Amino acid sequence: MTEPEETRLPDIHWTEGLLDYFNIAGPPERDEYDNPGFSIGRQIVGLHLVELLLKYALRDRGLEFEATHNLKQLFDSLPPSQQRAVERKYKQLLQHEVRETWDIARTVKKFLNYLGRNPITETRYVWEPRRDSPKSILITPTNLRMLIYALYIALHDYPEGSPLEKRYRTRFISLEESMREQRN
Repeated sequence: MTEPEETRLPDIHWTEGLLDYFNIAGPPERDEYDNPGFSIGRQIVGLHLVELLLKYALRDRGLEFEATHNLKQLFDSLPPSQQRAVERKYKQLLQHEVRETWDIARTVKKFLNYLGRNPITETRYVWEPRRDSPKSILITPTNLRMLIYALYIALHDYPEGSPLEKRYRTRFISLEESMREQRN
């Protein structure tokens, strides 16, 4: 059997199924924080979706990219104007929906840098220290949600729905200081 000359990825709309899985509510009798398996699964789906959204954006713009799971490297491969558009949308979404979050999520670049070179693997083994840090990766589905929607809207021209209003002046809490306080 011969391989086809060109493998065609489906269009961007097939990723909406992953978005549905990512957005699914947890079991009604338990808060997502009481169910780490649900949160880990949700984060893995979200990270996979972020990777696909970045790769689709690069492919659609005719830009080359390595076979990598490093989300920051993929993001850095986008033209600067596209990076700025994602950063603006991410900030707008945070200010609309998030009152307080970790300082690692202040910008898309900081968040992707924190997630590291292979965040899906790091999330799968969340109970182990990361290879590049003494800490395990933080489970952050809310921040991932803002990133996912920023990528859909800024890079793939998805509609925003109703106009977003700035409801919060999002506060960023130091993750390092918080972890130090917990150890003491």
